[in-house]
Amino acid sequence: MAHTSPAKSQILSVSEIVKLLHHAVSTQVGMRWVEGEISNLRIPKSGHMYFTLKDAGANLSCALYKFRLPSCQIKPENGLKVRILGEASVFQAYGELQLLVQQVIPAGRGELNEKFEALKRKLEEEGLFDASHKKEIPSFPLSIGIITAETGAVIEDIRHTLTRRAPWIKAYLLPVGVQGQGNEKFIAEAINMWGQAPDNGLPPVDVLIVGRGGGSLEDLWNFNEEIVARAIFNSPIPIISAVGHERDFTIADFVADLRAPTPTAAAELASPDGPSLLNWLNSLENAFQNKLEYKLHTAKRLTKSFSMSRLAHTKMLLAPYHQQLDYLEQRLESIQKKSLYEKSQIINKIEQLLHKKHPETLNTQRKAQINQLEELFDLAIQRNLHRKQNILDVLTAKISAHNPENTLKRGFSLLKDKKGKLIRSINQVKIGDDLLISLSDGQLESTCTHKTPSTN
Repeated sequence: MAHTSPAKSQILSVSEIVKLLHHAVSTQVGMRWVEGEISNLRIPKSGHMYFTLKDAGANLSCALYKFRLPSCQIKPENGLKVRILGEASVFQAYGELQLLVQQVIPAGRGELNEKFEALKRKLEEEGLFDASHKKEIPSFPLSIGIITAETGAVIEDIRHTLTRRAPWIKAYLLPVGVQGQGNEKFIAEAINMWGQAPDNGLPPVDVLIVGRGGGSLEDLWNFNEEIVARAIFNSPIPIISAVGHERDFTIADFVADLRAPTPTAAAELASPDGPSLLNWLNSLENAFQNKLEYKLHTAKRLTKSFSMSRLAHTKMLLAPYHQQLDYLEQRLESIQKKSLYEKSQIINKIEQLLHKKHPETLNTQRKAQINQLEELFDLAIQRNLHRKQNILDVLTAKISAHNPENTLKRGFSLLKDKKGKLIRSINQVKIGDDLLISLSDGQLESTCTHKTPSTN
């Protein structure tokens, strides 16, 4: 039987076919959880780990690089039954199928792990993890919303990082409980509420950071609930998840537009590095200035050399170029002055911002407010005392006007019987009654000898 030779273009090298196999395995299998028993464990001087993961029907080579060890909950040992999160690959040197290990956990973690895997499969099949749905995180956000606990290291780390990197960004906290049964509803509600801002009174933000500190699978479970996953997926605002530590993975991490290994990293991913940007701009400016100066120097040198080698009338031809060089020098000086002025303005604004936030400035403002309040309080007391004094003077005058002694001093007298009872009518007195007459300077005794009724 005759055989035809293949065309040269149809022949692949060993490296090319291994690359095709690697691509096919990575694409079709990708990242998977695999359960099995560890055997043939090898740890060379590099610190990397190489072992075989086996079950009753097959063996699979695994590679666990040294820098991945902190992400593993347990240290691999021969005979240990484990669950491994790894990426399927092909080791090119031997054309061998292997698993690049990302995490190692004990096998049989129980009901929560099964629930986690079931929800993960469900949402993955629905496409909630697809890269096509991921929203781009803005490079220069002006405001960031934070959904986490009101107190603790998470919010402090995020605020500190934002202040260090980009103090112009406004950070808003919507506090929620991040651990315990039922708190997943509040986390999802907070995400939905910020998606409706500013119609509901919340400030609009450019990106959201959702997360909490590290803990056990149970501690992080609020972020493995379906209600939280769907709230993240439906959010119109890009979301960065920052749940737990680098080794912790939750459903929220898979759905979010970007996963951060820690809250501090989330703040770094959400904000530009202000100091680095400033250094980059300064380096660009210096490079531009050096290049322009070099070109000017070269042009002057060439012009001078050319001028000296030509006749006098040639110098006249070069005069416009000299003028252009002078113009360029003036332009360079103007650019430098403008750049220095703009930088001084930026420095002044930063100094003003730092001065306003300096504790001494805040204390001075508080003291001024307290002094003003004390002055207003003293003035109010003085006005109140003056008003009370006026009322007292009026009452004193009224009392004085009705004082019998003052009446007597004006020439009037009081008539009393022997018992001291005041007599107001002649009907109270009989002929022969003894009477007492009170004057301002003493009393007189008298006897009634006659009564004359009033004719009115």
